[in-house]
This record gives sequence, structure tokens and C-alpha cells, in this order.
Amino acid sequence: MNEEKAKQRLERTRQKLQRQPEPFQYLLALLGIVLVLGGIVMLITPGPAFLVIPLGLGLLSLKSERAKRAADKLLDGMGSASRLPRRTKLTIAMVGLLVLGGGLWLYLAVR
Repeated sequence: MNEEKAKQRLERTRQKLQRQPEPFQYLLALLGIVLVLGGIVMLITPGPAFLVIPLGLGLLSLKSERAKRAADKLLDGMGSASRLPRRTKLTIAMVGLLVLGGGLWLYLAVR
């Protein structure tokens, strides 16, 4: 899905959810705050932070203009990352696998 379609879909979802009752919107915003904070914790602990933070920002953007801008910037960044050359993506994947392998080796060596 390209970034323009993703932005349109997010905007349609925002409009649909803003027609819901006010307490429901605040509940979703609270859930968004919890997800963003949990994602920040997952940046330093194991967990899917790069999935949780955008989801939390999307929910939080119902009530916060600042979160809406952050979610839109995040979508822009995801679009630019998808335009990276294939060789760059493979290099990033290989470095990630090497770091993961080194961490596993260190864990097993110390244990």
C-alpha cells in the first residue's frame, strides 16, 4: 500500500471514530497513550515497539493534533524507507542478523 492510500485510509478511520460518543473517543485516546508508553518501554526491552508506537499514535491522533502530525510524519517516513534500493535493504537486514547472532553468541558464552 503506498503512503497516499495509507494516509487516506487513516483519515477515513479518524473521521469514522470521531462520530462515536465522546467517552469512547477518550477511552481510545487513553489506550493510545498506554500503547505509546508501552512502545517506548519496548525500545529498550524486547518487544514489537515499531508496531505498537504507530498504533498508539494513530489512536491518540483522535484527540490530539500533535499526535496526528506525528502519525502523519511517521507514515511519510515509512514511505521513504520503502523506496530504499534493494541492496541497501539487504545490507540493513544482514547487519541486523549479525547483531542478533552476536547477541545470541554473547548470551550463550556468558551463560
